[in-house]
Amino acid sequence: ELLSELTGAIIWMRSSPIESFVHIYRSLEFISYSFPLIYASKSMDYRGSYEKLKKFMSGDSDGELKFFKIFLKELFKDNILLDYEFDIPFIGNNVDFIKEELQKIITKNYYAFDGGTMKIRFVNMVDLLITLRNRYFHMLTGKGTDNFYDIRYDKRKIFYAANPVFINWITMIYKEIVDYSAGIIV
Repeated sequence: ELLSELTGAIIWMRSSPIESFVHIYRSLEFISYSFPLIYASKSMDYRGSYEKLKKFMSGDSDGELKFFKIFLKELFKDNILLDYEFDIPFIGNNVDFIKEELQKIITKNYYAFDGGTMKIRFVNMVDLLITLRNRYFHMLTGKGTDNFYDIRYDKRKIFYAANPVFINWITMIYKEIVDYSAGIIV
């Protein structure tokens, strides 16, 4: 399933960036529950796997994506990639409109702009993915949140710029869970 979704994301990345994003988000949904379970299942003792699962599910629950975010911090705890900062370059005449709208939509301070480039840490990519999905596809009117309403630019520009970075992020997680699983076997 993951291979199929990522393949769809890559195939549609240039010609249909919004369709590509749907495949990326479906990839996130697939790994957000299964990868933490794979990680916990590789524990060599029952108590250890139970403690890992309990740690992932601790706190006030926001569902599987919060579960996934806690998992990422555990999986990458001794890895410099946890603090890696991605660059998402927005190119064209409408960069100021894109920046303005993103600043309205993303209310938490987990990114920064340097000119026309968004800078975002590895651990916050999941927040960006979820926010883009919620504000573009759900519209969630009546909840006091801003959505994508600006008609001065083509929304596909956001997904066109961000999708390659999202795919890279997911493959980094995939590589790390494979490395972790293989390390347990050896």
